[in-house]
Amino acid sequence: MRGYSNIVRGALVLLAALSIGACDRYNRSDPLAPSGSGAPGNDTTLLQSPVTDRAGAKSDSMATKRIGPGGGTLHLSNIIAVKIPQGALGAEADITIRMLDSERVLFSITPEDLRLATPVEITVDHLDRTDNQRFSGLSIYRQNLSAWNQLPSGRNKNKIQGLSAVLGVFSVARNGELLGKSEFLTADIESIDMLRWLSGPNHETKLIETAKGGDVQVGRFKVKIPKNALAEDTFITVRDPANGYLMCELEPHGIEFLVPVELEMNVSDLALGDYTDWTIFWLNQESGYWEDQGASFSLLHDKLTADLMHFSRYAGGRAGW
Repeated sequence: MRGYSNIVRGALVLLAALSIGACDRYNRSDPLAPSGSGAPGNDTTLLQSPVTDRAGAKSDSMATKRIGPGGGTLHLSNIIAVKIPQGALGAEADITIRMLDSERVLFSITPEDLRLATPVEITVDHLDRTDNQRFSGLSIYRQNLSAWNQLPSGRNKNKIQGLSAVLGVFSVARNGELLGKSEFLTADIESIDMLRWLSGPNHETKLIETAKGGDVQVGRFKVKIPKNALAEDTFITVRDPANGYLMCELEPHGIEFLVPVELEMNVSDLALGDYTDWTIFWLNQESGYWEDQGASFSLLHDKLTADLMHFSRYAGGRAGW
C-alpha cells in the first residue's frame, strides 16, 4: 500500500511540474507580457498580428540631385523643395533631402558642411495635410545642437518658405515666446511646437470636434468618439507600432473623456484558435502590467470592442494561467 501511495504521490508531483512548465511556456510566449504576481492582467498572452509594410516608397523619403555653380532646384515628393541660386556653390555637389520623421515635419538637407556663398530657399508645401489649424505664425527652423534657429520665413496659403545660409536638419514649427520678437533667434527644442502630418505609414490623426464626434482609423484599429465626449476640439491619433502584436497607441496619452469612447480591433485572419475569451488589455504604465478592459469578442464580425475612458497603449490578447 505504501508503494502504491508513493507512486500516486510521484505522479501528482510530475503532473504539477508539467502544469507549471506549460503555464511558464504560455506566459513566455509573449516577450512583452510582464512577469511577477499579484497584479491585475499580470499573466497575459498578447495576440500576434502580421507586420504589414506600410512604409512609403524610397522616392517619398529621399531625393538626391547634383547641382553646380549655375544653381538648381531639388524636390522631394512635391512637399519639400530646395532652390540653390546661381553662384551659391563653387563646384558641383550632390544635394540630398531626407524625410527624417514620417509624422513630424522633420527633414534634413545635406551635406551639412557644404559652404554656400548665398542662402538657399527652402519651401515646404501642402501644409493643409498637417495639423496647422492649431498654429499661427509658422516659421521654418534649423536645428543647431540643443536649440533651433528660426529662419526668415514667409507663408503663402499652404506653402511656407525660408532662407538658410547653411544646410542641416529643419522643421516647420511655431514658438509663442519668440513670436514677434525677432531679436531672439533661438529656442530650446522642448519649447518648439512642431507641425505633424495628419497621416503616415502607421498613424492617422484627425481633428475631432466635440459637438460632432467622429472616427479615427489606421489598419486594424478604429476609435469611435461620440458627441460631447471631449472637453474641447482635439487632434486624436491612432498609431500602429507594427511590432508583430495586435497593439495600438491612442493619443494624446492621458486624455480623459466625459463619456466612453469605443476602441475596435479587427481580428480577421489572425490565429484565434478555438478560444473565445479574447479581450483588450490596457498597459498600466505605473504598475507595468496589462489590465483587462472587459472587451466584447465577436467571432461573427471578426472584432474586439471595448469602452475606454482614457487613452494609452492597448493590445488584444487573452488572460493567462
